Amino acid sequence: MSSNITSWNFDKKVLPTDVVRDYINIINEEFDGGISSYRPYVGQLSSLIKFLNENSFVAHTGFDTDNKLKESDLETFVRRLRLTRAEQERLEKLGLEHAERLLNSKIITKNFARNIQATNT
Repeated sequence: MSSNITSWNFDKKVLPTDVVRDYINIINEEFDGGISSYRPYVGQLSSLIKFLNENSFVAHTGFDTDNKLKESDLETFVRRLRLTRAEQERLEKLGLEHAERLLNSKIITKNFARNIQATNT
């Protein structure tokens, strides 16, 4: 099983061209996909495949690359990528220093709690 999406995974009978274009628009608008809407469909598809692979489509969805893509696969990917990006933004807002302090406080709290338990026995 390959870990990358290829053009073979796209079948117009299973995933119509219009649906693929809708997801290209979502990817461009929400994730700065950079997929040109002026290119022929084959060129757009090639850019979409590159975007999907660069953003770990298979890892995000658990998609078996021996199958054809369905709309639900793309929906799952977009939903999970939204969550991943939101978490990245949240961590960036917290800042590295705050994240380190939070981690250190959790470590100290856990160690302190163990010390108390050890002296009570």
